[in-house]
Amino acid sequence: MKKHITQTIDGIDFKLKEKHDFTWLKTFGKVFKVYDAKDSGNILFGVEKDNRKYFIKYAGAYTLDYGHDAQGAIERLKKASQKYEAIKHPALIPLIEHKEIGDGYILIHEWHEGECLHDYWMFSKRLKYVGQKDFIELTKYKHKDASMHKFKNLFMEKRIKAYSIILDFVNTVHKAGYQAVDFNDNQIVYDFENDELKICDIDLYEKKPYVNPGKILFMNSERFRAPEECKEGSVCDEITNV
Repeated sequence: MKKHITQTIDGIDFKLKEKHDFTWLKTFGKVFKVYDAKDSGNILFGVEKDNRKYFIKYAGAYTLDYGHDAQGAIERLKKASQKYEAIKHPALIPLIEHKEIGDGYILIHEWHEGECLHDYWMFSKRLKYVGQKDFIELTKYKHKDASMHKFKNLFMEKRIKAYSIILDFVNTVHKAGYQAVDFNDNQIVYDFENDELKICDIDLYEKKPYVNPGKILFMNSERFRAPEECKEGSVCDEITNV
């Protein structure tokens, strides 16, 4: 088990590699949700003030699954603010404000109800032994309470509508002069009560033309990765996202 410390804000516990000062959060209201299991180096907070909810993304603390320098996460978040200002779409959560604060940097967004379709912090991959030779794989996609399982069991019309929104969003991204990078179910929030889809993360998107810098790009699942995502010097574009 990874070494960690536990901190508490407004009665909510969360884990980090080392203690961090979050006293600045009181300015934004009461914390009602914390997402700490992030490998991006960001920690996410849901806060409420004057009957309004906000989604705060912060870089500067050392999250458990992040193995790099905190300054790198801060610089990525600063660059991400430019992308939210350049790309406008009804499905993209609006950016309200961004600035340096405490020992790091924050993006403040409007809060939207829903469930992340890649809720790995709730349903991690595991194997259940059922016999001497047979295993049943239980994943986030099969658990009845997992968001992706619920999404896959929606009526076809609702899934087609969600897919159409995603296509329109990616088209908007390209018209704005950007390439969608690391776009997967982890960036999608779905409100099952109101059948509303939102995109919550475009932090790693790059300006076009985007050339593979020499590494395997995390644009999607390994099963669907395009050849140019694995070859240094290859141009990634709209076809890559398709």
